Amino acid sequence: MPLIGTGDQGWSPPQMMESILNAAVSWINRGLQLRILKIVVRPEEVANSALKTFREIQKQYYEQSRDRIVSPGILSNASRREFDLFMSYCHTDSDAAQTIFSEIRQICPTARIFFDRESLPPGRSWLMHIAESLDNSKRVAAVYTPDYWNSAYCKDEFAAALARQNDTGEAVLFPIYFHSAQIPYLFRNLEYVDCRERDGHKLIGACRNLAQRLG
Repeated sequence: MPLIGTGDQGWSPPQMMESILNAAVSWINRGLQLRILKIVVRPEEVANSALKTFREIQKQYYEQSRDRIVSPGILSNASRREFDLFMSYCHTDSDAAQTIFSEIRQICPTARIFFDRESLPPGRSWLMHIAESLDNSKRVAAVYTPDYWNSAYCKDEFAAALARQNDTGEAVLFPIYFHSAQIPYLFRNLEYVDCRERDGHKLIGACRNLAQRLG
């Protein structure tokens, strides 16, 4: 793909190159049968800068892959978990999400929480970073509200967490029902903590319950 094809929003070619490579490696790790990745960069001085970035990232991935070699056996999924908790919420409900984040942080200061307002790094593909973090989180707190179930992104996060829960048999999802909503019938029987209607005291109780399950 041409480097400019990624969409120039003011990022430098090295930053764009890094995002492309990180995304490509992520998809390869997920099973994408990608044999050749061709990136075209012009003019020559920009290409030289991009090539330098390519070689630096290539070296980083080589060192990471070498460090992951263990014997005997292979690391379990649990040992690779990057986060204890992933916050899945609609941004219109950010006050509730912030309360959950702050309360969990107070109860479990060492908890590793993915909260997009604080966890998204600059210069990376935010969608890919969210996907990777979602896959590598022990628990997913889904904050049920009308806006949550009207959000395509939130429903994708929920579906991904539910798919992993069904595949692994682990209790991945921790739904917090914060405000009455039209939940699809397929998911209405899933266990949730009832904090309707926007009950702050019940929300604190839900946070304490969740904190106990992060241990």
